[in-house]
Amino acid sequence: SPYLFTQVPLMLVDIHTMFFLSLAVCTFLYSITGRGPLWTTVSAVTITLALLSKYSTWPMLSVLVIIAVTGMENKPLAVLKHCLGVAAVTLFLAGMVYFWKGTVIIEQIQFLRSYQMDGLRQWQEGYLSALFFQTHPLLALAVLLGFFRAILYKDKKFLIIAWLGILVIILELKRVRYLLPLLPFYAMAGAYGLQIIKHDQVRRFFAYGCIISSLVVAFWVFRPFLNSTSMTNLKDAGEYLDTLAGDTVRVVYLPQKHSLGNTAAAIPILDLYTGKKLYLDQTWQSEQGLKRAASASLRFTWELTAPSYYNGRKYTGNDLPLVIIASEPILQPPPVAAAEDHRYKLLRVFSKTTGIYRYQTHVAVFAPL
Repeated sequence: SPYLFTQVPLMLVDIHTMFFLSLAVCTFLYSITGRGPLWTTVSAVTITLALLSKYSTWPMLSVLVIIAVTGMENKPLAVLKHCLGVAAVTLFLAGMVYFWKGTVIIEQIQFLRSYQMDGLRQWQEGYLSALFFQTHPLLALAVLLGFFRAILYKDKKFLIIAWLGILVIILELKRVRYLLPLLPFYAMAGAYGLQIIKHDQVRRFFAYGCIISSLVVAFWVFRPFLNSTSMTNLKDAGEYLDTLAGDTVRVVYLPQKHSLGNTAAAIPILDLYTGKKLYLDQTWQSEQGLKRAASASLRFTWELTAPSYYNGRKYTGNDLPLVIIASEPILQPPPVAAAEDHRYKLLRVFSKTTGIYRYQTHVAVFAPL
């Protein structure tokens, strides 16, 4: 799935959720096979971490019930004993977390119900996009072979992966990012399906074809695309600022013209890519902006407050280099950035854009005269 590569620079939690969900399933499988109290504790810890990684993981962890049911086929009482042990330790750990941060958790869940659930209806791509564009079509075919093989051999363990697929339909998860935690199980279903092909070389050709074509898409399509988005202007500008004299620059942001987002949210990203100290004298929050973006995906950009280290020291005059972040290329500092008696010389403009996204971050760097 080349889509995984696009999530890393976005610094979202979905890949971490994928890791913890897979780890929770793996350790739970070990724990119910009677490998001792150590694995019971390890399983409970990983399940708790999966619960804490993201709220959407909660319904996904219902797969543990399917694992327990399928595991009771041989030694039901022993498996039930181990499951109860894992459940008891998990409830204890989760209870400690709730006792510590219960108020925050309740507020977050209420927020999800009032905002995120409604937003999910707007932020969807569809199943066809998820299966045939974000993953290789041959992988989808291999998964279908997996279902066929499970039915043919009456393999009840395949119900574990099948349940996750059913859950996607029940919850109507049509946004690819929310499906990321399930990709390892999707791949395992494909690997299971490939076993129906008896010829080793044909299986390897099938698998290598998926891998190589996905790498081609990742490095020759997704990677160039990511490097051409307007967010890369912040990275390039940060690296350029490090070549200038002095240790501090003044940053000014201008409102977005075509997006409901707050341009100020891009300032910490610029800070990430430069060793200079950033100085700002603007406020980040706006009641009007928050009201307009109340039901938009970028409403959080209006809830941020400027950290004190950005305006902890006051500067006078026009002795600092000026950095302007805006939704379009800037060639002259606007009045909000410079008074009439302050003159600047344009040094560089960073204006890469794909033209796809409404939220844009063009950067202009000026030197005082």
